[in-house]
Amino acid sequence: MHKKKLKLPFNKGELKKLDKPEYMKNNYATWRKFRKDSNANYYILPVEMKKYLPLLKSNSLNLYLFYCLNSNNEDGTSWYSTDSLAKSLDASTRSINTWNNDLIDLGLIYRIHDGKKSATTFLLPLSNYFVKVISPDLNKYIQTANTDIDGELVSVIHLFQWRKNSEKEEYDQPYNVVLLTFEKTIHPKQTNGEIIKKKKYVLLEIEEEIKEFSISLSAQNFQEDIYWFESPLEGKLPADILVKGIALSTVYNLKDKDYRYVLDTIETLSESIIHISEDTVLRV
Repeated sequence: MHKKKLKLPFNKGELKKLDKPEYMKNNYATWRKFRKDSNANYYILPVEMKKYLPLLKSNSLNLYLFYCLNSNNEDGTSWYSTDSLAKSLDASTRSINTWNNDLIDLGLIYRIHDGKKSATTFLLPLSNYFVKVISPDLNKYIQTANTDIDGELVSVIHLFQWRKNSEKEEYDQPYNVVLLTFEKTIHPKQTNGEIIKKKKYVLLEIEEEIKEFSISLSAQNFQEDIYWFESPLEGKLPADILVKGIALSTVYNLKDKDYRYVLDTIETLSESIIHISEDTVLRV
């Protein structure tokens, strides 16, 4: 019979007596590793929550933490009536309604009643993020976007980049993707004119319209990190939606597995449409 080796969450190395600060750090690290290795449930609280703390009353924060700890880990949903929340937090239903309104006002949650006793509560993103999508049609995707949740579409950028040809080890493969920037602006009632902005970036690969598009400048001749070009998408969207074409140097990798790096890159690109010099415009 195969014997499974017993593994304990101890640190490797010689045992030694630790001073109190080191003991406390080791104590927490061991507990954290145990929770991770045992696949125990937990909620990841992003560091961006710090900017909300001065705006939240302690009781509203308690309610938010309750939602965080009791929501579905995958989609952030929970189903609690005002009565059940009041019972769980030892508060009045009137207080629960007030705290819910505080959280909604700050853009931390969204609640839908649908005529049911228990409302559906949705946790909302706390920070900027991006998602990759494949769609056959840019216009249709824009039309299906929920601006009430994601915010307004503030920019559309046709990104072009030469990708590496694995057979020839040269950067001669065209790669096209559309960067959509949605911006949600929140005006909390309990602040003195302070606003909160959250952005959702969509890297949209369109299957037909621009898949084979390329520019006249080869990867080897790039002298700048980014260039403007006239995109074939210009004029194909509603008049109030401006499309910019940006060619990106091969120094940057839009397909990198480091999502933080990709987010930093596309945030810079989204802002760049204001700052790109006219001297870097290409005609293709």
